[in-house]
Amino acid sequence: MIKNFNKNLKGIFFIILASIFFSLMAMFIKLSSTNLMVLEIIFIRSLLSFCLLILILRNKKIKLKTKILNLHLLRAIIGLTAMFLMYYSISKLPLSNVAIVSFTKIFFIIPLAIFFLKEKINTLSIILIITGYSGVVIVIGFDNDTENIIYYSLTIFSAFLMAIVKILLKKISHYDEALVMQFWFASFCLIFLTVPYFFFAKLPSLNDFILVIFATFTGLLAQFFTIKGLKNSEANVVMPFDFSRVIFGIILGVVFFSDKINETMIIGTTLLLLSGYFLALYNTKS
Repeated sequence: MIKNFNKNLKGIFFIILASIFFSLMAMFIKLSSTNLMVLEIIFIRSLLSFCLLILILRNKKIKLKTKILNLHLLRAIIGLTAMFLMYYSISKLPLSNVAIVSFTKIFFIIPLAIFFLKEKINTLSIILIITGYSGVVIVIGFDNDTENIIYYSLTIFSAFLMAIVKILLKKISHYDEALVMQFWFASFCLIFLTVPYFFFAKLPSLNDFILVIFATFTGLLAQFFTIKGLKNSEANVVMPFDFSRVIFGIILGVVFFSDKINETMIIGTTLLLLSGYFLALYNTKS
C-alpha cells in the first residue's frame, strides 16, 4: 500500500510538471497563431520534435522497434485530431478560458479508466466530477459572446479525445519508453501532414519560427512528464492534479494576453478546482 502511495505521489509530481509545460506551450501556440495556420504550427512542431528525438535516441542508443505499432498509430490519429481542435480553440478564445474548459477531460478520463483499465470508482468521485463539470458549464454558459460556443464545443471534444489519448498512453507505456512513444507520435504526424503542409503553408518568419521552437520544447517536456506520470500510477488518482493547468493557464492569460476575469469565471473555476482537488485527495487516500 505504501509502495503504491509513493508511486502515485511521484506520478502526481510529474503531472503537475506536465501541466506547467502544457500551459507554456499553449501560450507560445497562441502567440504564433497570429500569423500561422494551425497546420503550419503542428507540422513545424512535429518536424522539430522528430529531429530532436532522433538525436536523443541515437545518443542514448534506444531501439525504436515496437511490438504495438497499431496502438502508436491509433494514438497519433486521435492525438493529432485533438491537437488541431485544441490549437484552433486557443487561437480563437482567451487562453484562460481554454485552460478552464479543457479540464473537462477529467470528466471523461475516469469513466474511460474504469472501462479500459479496470480501475475502480466510488460514489463520491462521481459527485465531485459532476460538480467540477458544472463549474465548466457556468464558465461557458455565461460567456457574453454566444458565437464562442462553437469554439468551446471544439475544446470539450478535444478534451474527450485527449482523455482517450491518456488511456492509450497508460497502455503503451507498459511496452515502450517515453522517448520512443514521442518518436512514433512525431513520425506519424509528419506522415499525415507533409503533403497538406506543402500545398497550403508558407515559410514562417523568424519570430514565428522561434515561437514554434519554444512550443515544441515545452510540448515535448509536457508529453514526457505526462507519460512518466501515468506509467506507474493510477490514472484516476494522478490525472485530477492536471487541474493545476487551469491555474497556470489563467495566470499566463492575464499576464501576457490581458484576459479578463469576471465573477462567473471565478465561481466556475472555484467549483472546478475544489472538486478536482478533493477528487484527487480522496482517491489518493483510498
